[in-house]
Amino acid sequence: MAVFLPLELLLIIADDLQADGGSLIPCMAVCRRWRTAFGPLLYQNLVVTSAAAKLPEESGNNLRISLSTLQRITTGLGLAQRSWIRTVHYQIIVPVGLPDWHSRKRQGYSPENPTRHENDRAFQSGIFDLFETSADWNAGLRLHVNLTVCGRTEGLEPNTWQDEEVGLFKYDFLNGRTEAVPVYRASFLEEDGTLGRLLPDVRCIDRLTLPERPKYHQIWVGAAMRIAQHCPTLSALSLGLDECIRPDHLESIQAPISDGLKLLPRSLKEFSLSNDDEKPWKDALPALDVVGSRPDTMPLNRRQSSLSLTKMTLSSLPIDPDFLFPLDAQGHPLPASEGLSWPQLEILELSLMPPRIPSEQEYYDEYEFDETYMLCDPCEGHMERDILDAEHFHRLLIALGHAARRMPRLQKLQYALNNQCEFWFQFKTKAPERAEWTLTSTSYQPDHRVAEAWSCPLSMLLHVEVCFQQESPCLSTPPSLLACDQQTEIV
Repeated sequence: MAVFLPLELLLIIADDLQADGGSLIPCMAVCRRWRTAFGPLLYQNLVVTSAAAKLPEESGNNLRISLSTLQRITTGLGLAQRSWIRTVHYQIIVPVGLPDWHSRKRQGYSPENPTRHENDRAFQSGIFDLFETSADWNAGLRLHVNLTVCGRTEGLEPNTWQDEEVGLFKYDFLNGRTEAVPVYRASFLEEDGTLGRLLPDVRCIDRLTLPERPKYHQIWVGAAMRIAQHCPTLSALSLGLDECIRPDHLESIQAPISDGLKLLPRSLKEFSLSNDDEKPWKDALPALDVVGSRPDTMPLNRRQSSLSLTKMTLSSLPIDPDFLFPLDAQGHPLPASEGLSWPQLEILELSLMPPRIPSEQEYYDEYEFDETYMLCDPCEGHMERDILDAEHFHRLLIALGHAARRMPRLQKLQYALNNQCEFWFQFKTKAPERAEWTLTSTSYQPDHRVAEAWSCPLSMLLHVEVCFQQESPCLSTPPSLLACDQQTEIV
């Protein structure tokens, strides 16, 4: 009787099984008809490992198979099963798992050691195997690929010993806590073709994600950018870099990101980058220089890459206020900026933005302190500063205003400061001829340059009533003039 059950009933059975945490694998063995019904549901979300391995991570209701098994079941008579697959959670198996901030250096330690070298070799082999397996897959399949690194067993590097508190701030920071082993991030051992093996292009990958949760991916951002470059039809790239990095181990991620942005495929429409706040040990200490001695090419490359995007999301990333639309010292557009336009951009979200810019500058009041005392005392140095430099936020809103007027398809533009001193701004279109301009701030008030940038009367931007609304012409974007529901809140 089971053979003759209608397809609708089989789908109900599948939904109930998945809701209860059951497996669909036994259903595949009933008959060919059941296999046809349950196959697309079972294979739409696959957990694929680069090598056969028993891992503690749970795969939920998703089928877990090795890459060699995937290759076997999707070739020959199984070629049609490729169309069932929608998402691949690819776990690259490395010999030794190296958790962050779990070990301390002994004398003679070097990050250039056999353990990291073998992990990198396994990572490189796993990525090459995946791309060689899927290189001939049809570009119309449009896969979503998630990448993570998983160790067969957790272990230690040579000349280290276990210390699970090494990443924490302790009162004896100046007396030994600088001996923490730097975090491990998987990377390639050599450039393309150095060992006679080229990373092929894969046209079936539509979305590429390096997730932060439930398990951090542990892949170096430079390697991630190189992987993305070999996905010529990629439409969305999401880089989760929300990782805890000690200030004394800060190696700027800006250089590999900046270099990689120049080489991303032109097909890319959505770009998301979630960073961790790169800040000093204590909030009262001076900001960190995340640029270093090399020229800061990040603003230019990020701006150029945004010109063809439909959605751009940046989180916890130090940026200059006019990174999108460069201004002169007086806050006026530079001649080179006049030709900028974002014909496709619909959503721009800048969230949890830190109160500092990349070049080791903060826009807060000065604070005098005894650094040694502050570092050694766990109760000192934890504070929030009041906003001092209003010019920074003037330049931010001026640049965003000029940029928004060059975004004909803009739906939402948002900026949120990650600080006790609140600053939250949003511009949102509500209809073809209407838009909403909202600013919530603890102490900031815009000036006439901001009003000019947004084509809005300054008198409308200086109200101090809490949560008021009114209508007025605000933003001109050829060929129409948008009316704006204006909200300004000063608390």
